[in-house]
Amino acid sequence: MLNTPVKLTKRQLDVLILISKEYTTKEICEELSISKGAVQIYKKALFEKLEVTSSIGLVIESFRRGWFIISPLNGELEVVLERIYISNIDNV
Repeated sequence: MLNTPVKLTKRQLDVLILISKEYTTKEICEELSISKGAVQIYKKALFEKLEVTSSIGLVIESFRRGWFIISPLNGELEVVLERIYISNIDNV
């Protein structure tokens, strides 16, 4: 898992960040103006790409890969974009 390069779409990253901030599916739908079905499709793609089976697994794997850190200044989640390969094509 950890050493396998992963390419995320911008929208997959958006969903992953919101999952990591404990947003519910409904809240993700509202924040990104997408349907519940779309959220489920993005989550399924993330599960497959990161080789995990749950939202908790997504968060843990994201921290393992160094994609996310907790700011020592304010305790907030920070995304380390330079460690994430984002595809220019937004297909799942």
